[in-house]
Amino acid sequence: MLRLGQKRASVRHHEKTTQHVRAQRMSVSAAQSFNVEVDAFFDNALILIGANANLSSVSKNIPHKNIYNASNSLTFIPVNGNISFWDLKAHKAQDVLNIGSLSATIKSFAVGDTVPYFLKYYPIDGLLGLSPIKKSYYNISVVADDLVDQLDKPLISIYTNSTRSGNGTGEVTLGAEDSDNCQNTWSYVPALDYFTNSTPFAVHVSSAEVTIGGQLTTFNLDTNVTFLPWPMFDVPIKVKDAFVNGTGATYNNSIGEYTIDCDTTKAPLITLNLGGAGNSTDSTSRKLVLSGADYIRYSIREGVCYLGVNFYSTINNQWYLGSQVLKNHCISFNYKERTVGFADSKTPKTDATKA
Repeated sequence: MLRLGQKRASVRHHEKTTQHVRAQRMSVSAAQSFNVEVDAFFDNALILIGANANLSSVSKNIPHKNIYNASNSLTFIPVNGNISFWDLKAHKAQDVLNIGSLSATIKSFAVGDTVPYFLKYYPIDGLLGLSPIKKSYYNISVVADDLVDQLDKPLISIYTNSTRSGNGTGEVTLGAEDSDNCQNTWSYVPALDYFTNSTPFAVHVSSAEVTIGGQLTTFNLDTNVTFLPWPMFDVPIKVKDAFVNGTGATYNNSIGEYTIDCDTTKAPLITLNLGGAGNSTDSTSRKLVLSGADYIRYSIREGVCYLGVNFYSTINNQWYLGSQVLKNHCISFNYKERTVGFADSKTPKTDATKA
C-alpha cells in the first residue's frame, strides 16, 4: 500500500472520498510513506524511486529519499514492461495507494531504476499526476482513472495562491469542489477534446464584452482559452482594443508597457463568453468575468502599474491565461463529463502592488 504525505499542494478529503492535496504523503502496505509533488495540470502518472536506483547523484542538501521497496509491500503485484522516457528508466508495478482515507489500486505505476533529474534536487520522493490528460506518456495507468470511482464526485478542483517571490501555496481537492477557498459560483463548460492530451483546462470562447467609452462593446472571437499555472496572460491581437481602449491605458516608451492606474477597481470588467460554437453562445455557454486584478501588474523597478497582457498576432485562435488569473478564480475538471469548471476565489488579490 502506498501512502502520500504533505509537501507542496494540499489534498483534503470528504467521505466517500474527497482529498485535498498540498503535495502529499502516500503509503504502501506495510506502510511505506512518500512525499510527492502533486501535478494537476500536465502529468497523470505515479512515479516513485525504486530500490535498485543509484542515489549517489542525489543532492546532499535535501532530505533522504524514501524508496519504494516491493518486497515490503503486501499488496504489490508485478506488471510486465519497462519504461524509458527522457531520463527516467523504470519498471512497472501495481499496488494500493492511500491518500488520507482514500484507497485505490493503481493498476500500473513507474518504479524508477534511475533517479530522474527533477528528483535529484528537490525534497520529494516522487510525482503524483492527477491531471485529466487522457494519454499516458509512460504507457501506465492514468491515476485519475484508477481513483475516480472512489470519489464522491468525479471532480478535481484547484486553488492557487502564488506570490511574486514564488513561495505561494496551492490546494487540490479530489471528489468535490473546493468550498473553503472558492465561492459557490461554479459553472461548467465542455473541455476541448483537441487539447485533452496536452492541456486539459481548455475551453471555447465565442466572444468577449467590455464597456468602452460608456458603450458595451462585443468582440466576436471564435477562439479558445487555456488555463496554465505560469505567469502569462497572452491574447490575440484582435482583442487589444478591449484592454487598451477599455482601460484607458497609455503606452510608456521608456518601459515598453501600457501603464495604468494601480487601483484595480477602476479597471473595466472583461467578460468572456465560454462554450458555444463559433462566435455564438448556446446552452453550454457560461460567463467568466475578468477584473483589473486579473490583468494589472506592478513593476517594482519602475514603481508603476501596467497591463500585464501580451498581444500576439500569431495566436489568433488562442488565449493563455496564467497564474495571476488563477489567484482570483478557482478551476475544476469533471473527469467523467470532461467539463471545465470556474468559480471566484474567496480571497482575490485586488492590490496590484502586492499581488
